[in-house]
Amino acid sequence: MDQADDAQAEDMRADKEICYCYNKEPKAATQEAYGILNNAVDDRDYSQTGNPIEIATTYYNSAYNFFIDIPVLWKDVYEIAEEKKDTVVYCIICDDIRVVMFTVRAWTHEEFEDLLEVLNLDYGLDYTKEFIKNDVIGKNSYHVFTIIHEITLDAYIESEECMEEWFSLVLTHREMKDLIRIDKQQ
Repeated sequence: MDQADDAQAEDMRADKEICYCYNKEPKAATQEAYGILNNAVDDRDYSQTGNPIEIATTYYNSAYNFFIDIPVLWKDVYEIAEEKKDTVVYCIICDDIRVVMFTVRAWTHEEFEDLLEVLNLDYGLDYTKEFIKNDVIGKNSYHVFTIIHEITLDAYIESEECMEEWFSLVLTHREMKDLIRIDKQQ
């Protein structure tokens, strides 16, 4: 990266944005992290989950070719919104409070390599490896998919009854991640 790229990356990090520098040659640490990604997601067995969850229906995102299994638990209270590269899964509690359960984000491979480079620069390779292990769902020919699991939602929920309703719908990060399947043929 030359000085102009360094300055651009620093400016973008200062604004809390992800740097899309589009360097053609990722650094060695980024290449190592991307290798970990390839091994981790290529070997993922979607039939083996931590806890079996009864599925009511399945949502298919035709723009990015992935599936989200909707648990019976969420059957009458879920909503899905497609927002650019994000697919957001909401649950509706107390009849009118929309709470984000998780978001699936689609990255091009080039964008994802840039993200890994920024993570390596800002937080180091160990953090980047943990990010891949915990937050990367998988990849297909065109995209890498990550999960953003919302955890600070109680600010929207005022009554104890609504809190209890929300807690009854919450799944673990692993369970939510296991609801998502990538169509690798695309």
